[in-house]
Parts: sequence; structure tokens; C-alpha cells
Amino acid sequence: MKKIAFAVSTLSSCLVLSCSNVVFADTSQEDINLALNKPYTVSAPIPDPLLSADEQSWFPDTGGKLTDGKFLNPKLAPSTNDQGWVGFVDQDDRSIVIDLGQTDTVHALTADFLNDPGDYVHAPEKVIFSVSLDRIHWQSLQGVNSPITLADQSLRNVTFVKNGVNLQARYVRVQFPVDTYVLSDQIQVLGVRGIVAGAKVPRETPNQIQPSLGYAKVSQTGGANQILLCNMWLSEKYDQRIYPWDVTEQQWLPMITYMDGKGHIRDWMFKTVLAMPNVDQPSATQQDWTNWLDDIFHNGGSPSATTPTQLNALNQAVGHAKAALHDPNYQEKVIISIPYPDPSVTNWGSMSGRQLDFSHAVDRQKAVAWYLHQVEQLWNSAHYNNLKLVGFYWFNEGVDVHQPGEVQLLQHTSRLIHANHLHFYWIPYFEAPGYKIWRTLGFDVAIMQPNYAFYDAPVNRLTETAELAKHYQLGVEMEFPFQDFNPGATKGTNTYLQYQDAALAYHFNQNVPLAWYQNTQGVLTDYQQNRVLYDLIYEFLKGTYVPQKYVPSGNSYTLVPDDSPNLPPFTWPQIPAGLSCY
Repeated sequence: MKKIAFAVSTLSSCLVLSCSNVVFADTSQEDINLALNKPYTVSAPIPDPLLSADEQSWFPDTGGKLTDGKFLNPKLAPSTNDQGWVGFVDQDDRSIVIDLGQTDTVHALTADFLNDPGDYVHAPEKVIFSVSLDRIHWQSLQGVNSPITLADQSLRNVTFVKNGVNLQARYVRVQFPVDTYVLSDQIQVLGVRGIVAGAKVPRETPNQIQPSLGYAKVSQTGGANQILLCNMWLSEKYDQRIYPWDVTEQQWLPMITYMDGKGHIRDWMFKTVLAMPNVDQPSATQQDWTNWLDDIFHNGGSPSATTPTQLNALNQAVGHAKAALHDPNYQEKVIISIPYPDPSVTNWGSMSGRQLDFSHAVDRQKAVAWYLHQVEQLWNSAHYNNLKLVGFYWFNEGVDVHQPGEVQLLQHTSRLIHANHLHFYWIPYFEAPGYKIWRTLGFDVAIMQPNYAFYDAPVNRLTETAELAKHYQLGVEMEFPFQDFNPGATKGTNTYLQYQDAALAYHFNQNVPLAWYQNTQGVLTDYQQNRVLYDLIYEFLKGTYVPQKYVPSGNSYTLVPDDSPNLPPFTWPQIPAGLSCY
């Protein structure tokens, strides 16, 4: 450590500081860790109770691990909570504020993180250090980029260092983005107790807040809106009554049109269909990809079938509806999924006499190009006069930017799609890796899943999704819970209706691209059994829905207006600008 050789401060220095806990430094002191055993607080701009509980369950922190002076061996299993790691799970970013207890002289700051790609733990892309005398006015120091590349796959500790500070500080703040999982073991503030002559008073830096971009707009999607997700293929089909993977015309009609209690077509319903496979991704080979395309283009894989299914049935259903609604020029928009070329697949299939190995980035690009060409040929040869192909959907719901070649794969795919004047869609799960940089990845639009209907998350999850969507210009997915929607299943219906209530309350109900996840087609195809819910969905699509809920009524339940849905207020999260390296 270096010696401090400045003269002792004069009394006038204290007058400039206007601080009550000023201690002048002994010039003979060496730099020490001023943060050792000092208290700190941790905050996130968009806190999520469920994810916060996960953090404390997996890596509990009583408020002392980050400043206890104990550096950890990255080769010890960090997945166990008996280690000294402090874990952070999503929730956009973190701000850690350390109270030094008095005004000291800070010369350098360090923050240590774990890089463990095998457990999806990555060091953050950037760290921003700041100092303050009063915890209100902060001087932000220039951000420190990660000393390793995004593609670094090594198991190691990564230290972010800010030298040459020479500032007076009582409080130190460390901010960093959290992409899925971030683990840290230590933060150090190196300097001298008290104030050394020449140490500068922090100058307040204007609050660098990332501007809100507003929700995504339908203009980004090629006109696709109210996108209905349809699972249309399973590698091992089963129980077709519950899971109608081979969709017939009669099953398509109540999804694309609104049908009354007598089964008559009265209006259009969902005007965009997203065709999705349901396949075990890591084992997906060229044959799986081919089977999927054969299935949706050739009547469930049976070209000679007498009853059309899949896209043939959809084309037929739209023709039927056009005649019933006297709308001869209508075309249903169609989006087709791109199966994920998983890097673990080393024997995907052959092209030009060579086996493609997805551990090589270029082979993944070749496979996707082959797939897009197959869809183009099949679509053109089908001559669907009632359907319009508007684009492709990236089937993987998270993008690991740390995976070598992953970003380049998506950008290459985007260029191929755009060359044919089509659009590229993505529906990441809640705070999935890569969601903030969807533009950089090449997507035209990203639509975030709240994942509220499937987990024991509080209703705040809908609010958080709206806040993130409005900040990063995303659409929102509407999700039907797994519970049945028969008249007695009030929990599932009320849970779903909170999505519609949130859309009204947070204003993503108009001109914002929405995707609708129905779990199975049964929610809409069994529209007579689910009549109440079906009608409420139609009202929402038409813009006439008002908040509703099921309440007990004698031995049954009844639907009543809900004048004050129990939704938290929308806030404007203060998200620091410049944390991402992109």
C-alpha cells in the first residue's frame, strides 16, 4: 500500500465540507479497507417479492457478507448456501450503498464477482462506483467495464477496480446490471480514515437515468397484434382430446372468430396466429425440424388425410369465416416458430454431405438458413389464399449473450428474415436474459411474459411487467392459468381477469402488441363451456371490457363489475443509464 504524504488539513477544509463528523487524517496512515465490516443496503429499481425470496433462500445475506473481508475460492461450489456468496436474481440491476460511518478519504474501489457459466452465473458487464457525503448528492465515477469478454467461459473471480479517486466520502455506492444470476463475495473501499489534505469534495453528477422508451407499438410488428400462441405439434402426441395438437377447422373457428351461443360466426377474434412446436429442445435434430414442418404444412404429417388440419385447416376456416362475415379481402396473419439450434447438439443432420455440429457457430447459422428456406418453399407451394406469412418467432425464450456465437446467430437470422421483408418476433419469459437488448439481437419486437398465472407470485408481477415493458419498449403476454375455466374454477378465471384489468390500468390495452398464451387450445375451442370467459376476452379485444371478477353467490358464483381492481400503482423506476456494455 502507498504512503500518504500530504500535509494535515486546515480548519478551512472543514468549513467547505459542512459535515459534522469530520476527522482529519494522520499523514502516516497507509490505505486500508474502509468498508471492512461496515453496514450496507441493497436495492433494485423493480423489486420482485418472489425473486427476492429466492435470493434469500439460496444465498442468504444478513447484511455483512459483502464487507466481511472474506474472499472466496471460485472453485468451491457456489450453488450451496453455506458459502459466503451474495446472490442477485434478475430485478433489472442492483444498487449497494455502504456507510463508512464517517467522512474518509477514498483512493480506490473494488468489487469482486463470480464468473461460472456452467451454472448460468456471469460477472456483470459493467460496474458504476459513486461517492457521497450525505447519501443524497452523488458523484458518479466513470463506469468500469468487465475485464473479461462476454463469451469468457472460465470459472473465476472477476474484479472491477476503480483507481485514482482521491475523494472525500461517507457513503459509497456500487451499481451493476443483473442478468439472471450475479454472485459477489466482496466490495472494498481503499483509502485513509479521516480527511487528507488535497482530497476533493464530491461534486454532484446529474442523475443519469435511462429514459423510458414507452411500450412497443403495433407498427413494429408488421401489423400483427393480439397474437394467439398455438401449440400445433408434439414429438409424441398424446390425449388429443385435451391437447388438440392437430387443429381442425372446427377448432380454429372459435379462435380466429367470435362465435355466439348458437355457434354462429359474428366477428373476427384473434387475427394473428403463432404456430409453435412443443419439442424437447436439446434433442432436436434435423429430422425433428422436418417432422414439425411436415406436421403443420401437411395435415398433421398425413398429406393424404381426408380432413385438413393445421395450416390447411386454418386456411379453410378463414375462408369459411370470410364468407360468413362478408369480408372477402381478409387474410389471417401467420408467424412460424424457428426451433432453437441448441449448441449441445453435435449431430444435428447433414448438409452438402457434411454433418452439422452445433458446437460450431457457423453450423448453427447454416441450419437456420436451411430451415427458413424450407418454410419459404413449403409456404409458396401451399398457395394459402386466406393466410399471410408475416414473420418468424425465435422459439428459445432466453438469449444467453455469453454463449459464443449466440448474438451473431440471432443477428444473422434477422438479416435473412428481413431480406424477405418479413418480421422477427420474440416472447422472452419474465426478465429473461437478453430482454433489454432485443434490438441489438435483431428482433423487431419483444413481448414479455409476466409468468404471473403459473407461479405463486403476488399481483405485483403484473405491475413489474408493465413497468419493464414501458421502460424497454416491450409488448406484454396475456396468460391463461393452468386451472380449468369451468364455471366453478373461479380462481383461474379471476387470475386471468387480472391481466385484462392490468392492461386497462397500465394502458397497454391499446396499440401495444400483445401475445396470448392459452396453454392448450381448449380454453377457446371449448368456448361454449367457457362462455363467460370467452365473451370477456372478446370484449377486451373490441375495447369494451370493464374490470370484472367472480364472487360467491349462494352455492355458486356470479360475475360482477370490479370498480377497484386490487392492482398496485404504476411507478417510474429509476434505472441507471449506461450499465450495459451494449
